Amino acid sequence: MGRFVWVGVLGLFILASLAFTVLGTPDRLAKRFPVILSIGTLDGLQFMKTAQYMTEGAPFAQPGQDPASVPPLSVDLKYDYDAITWLNKNVKGAQVMAELPLGYYREYGMRAASGTGLSMVVGGLHQDEQRYGWLVADRVKDMNDFFTTQDAQLALTLISKYDIDYIYLGQLEQAKAGPGIRKFQQLTDPKVHVLDKVFESQGSLGIKGTIIYKVVQQPGREVGTLVGAPAQNSGIPGISITPLPTASPTPMPAPPVDDPDLKALIAAAAQNPSNRDARQKLIDWYRAHGYPVEAARELETVVAQDPHNVPAWHQLGDAYQDAGQPDKALKAWENARDVEPNLPSVHNKLGSAYTDRKRYDDAINEYKLAVEKDPGFVESYFHMGEVYQLRGDKANAIAAYQNVIDKAKPGDGWIVEARKKLAQLK
Repeated sequence: MGRFVWVGVLGLFILASLAFTVLGTPDRLAKRFPVILSIGTLDGLQFMKTAQYMTEGAPFAQPGQDPASVPPLSVDLKYDYDAITWLNKNVKGAQVMAELPLGYYREYGMRAASGTGLSMVVGGLHQDEQRYGWLVADRVKDMNDFFTTQDAQLALTLISKYDIDYIYLGQLEQAKAGPGIRKFQQLTDPKVHVLDKVFESQGSLGIKGTIIYKVVQQPGREVGTLVGAPAQNSGIPGISITPLPTASPTPMPAPPVDDPDLKALIAAAAQNPSNRDARQKLIDWYRAHGYPVEAARELETVVAQDPHNVPAWHQLGDAYQDAGQPDKALKAWENARDVEPNLPSVHNKLGSAYTDRKRYDDAINEYKLAVEKDPGFVESYFHMGEVYQLRGDKANAIAAYQNVIDKAKPGDGWIVEARKKLAQLK
């Protein structure tokens, strides 16, 4: 009897341990991937054909950029699936691949190396726990620099240093590279011919696909000779690359201080700082003549005087956006929503801002709030359909466009646009 009891208790523990497999796995997938995954395959890469996910934006901050200001990144894994399939079919042997050293669990970095077995220069997970930190830190820094630098000579040096054979540029790597992406194209120039573009998956609707470059092995030129200016004194023959011009932001123009109309508007606003009409006329002049920085300064005064002024918050966000300050713009539009959360137009505008920043889940949530407040606000249904299309969710996109047709008033222009979209999808 004791043995039966013991076996029974053990069986209960075993059954309890299986609860995670039965319940936890589907729950985790549902939270991680908005598109339902197919069931019935032992191919561990099949999920990539439909899977999309959001990862934190901070790892993709550019040098000197505040990581907290970087929006989340939306990743569509079907482009990686195509690239990994190509690598498995076409690349044989012990080849070294440059891939961004990014964490595996949340960001799903190292996906090409893990899907092919090809060697990375350095991984992005636990390497500094399994080895002395100083053995790993230099490689991690070098590979982050490899993607972000705009200096083709430095890229050449790192290709030589680590005997890199292939360069993998998925959505994560391209986001990290930013303006540094241009150097790879420069190295394909026939005069230099260090790289060949051997694979490119075509993105859609503004989504970037995956690019793979192969380091060219010309007769008499080994990888180790692909060094440029940083190694000129090493005695190794190198390649001279004309540096790419460093992009510098164009300064905003200053308004003409001697313009009589502007001087009169400034004087009127200064004479009575609480006169909204006078200040609004000054703001309108700045915006009409292309001086968003000055318009934003005046609008900051308006919202400070009246924090519940929703149109002013919207104008302030627009001015920040025109002035090249997207983080401040988004915050202003969010403030407008928080001031008047029952107004569908504020949710709609914020949804568009989130869409531009590829924060698709946040955008859909705002559009849903807009039509919740007013089911007849069909513009939000239309934009919701566009976001679903960007995410590859055809069924929900069709449903959103159909809501436009069903809920719009006869003659509404959004009906025509929705029918065009439905025709494309069907």
